[in-house]
Amino acid sequence: MVYYYLGECHSIIERLRIFSYATSAMERELEELLKMFRGFRENARSDFSDRVLLDLREIVSEHLKWIKTFKAALAKNKQITDSWDETEIEIGLFELREWFEYAGMGMELTRERLPIDGLTKSIAEYDTMFRELVPIASRQCSERSWISQRPDTYPQMFWWRKTAWETV
Repeated sequence: MVYYYLGECHSIIERLRIFSYATSAMERELEELLKMFRGFRENARSDFSDRVLLDLREIVSEHLKWIKTFKAALAKNKQITDSWDETEIEIGLFELREWFEYAGMGMELTRERLPIDGLTKSIAEYDTMFRELVPIASRQCSERSWISQRPDTYPQMFWWRKTAWETV
């Protein structure tokens, strides 16, 4: 999804700026991409918006599936780490959420306004379950000595990375 990549590029530039890297050339390139994208989007309005909504629904649906699977294992008093390895937990729990957040950043950058009312309930449901699951999964991964990725390599709004790191 193009919004994801635009959001991630913006986030990388922001983090580089924090570490005092010269980012003006990258910022200009990103702004050119955003202008080009906005023009493209205006020309292909209806088809494009429908596709974006479908992509967002798929991301939320996939994340909900993983979270419900993790929660079902916990309900049976099982360790998440007994059924899934470090990579599966990383992808199923953290990376899908990051896809959604980066896509949101990209939509904001391009001034995209989509009618996501139909997604609001699903987003709220997955956010609630995600917030409950992150500390549990992080603790269980830490008990296995699985190392979480450093939170300073992610945007500050990715609170789950900090939670996972602090659990180690």
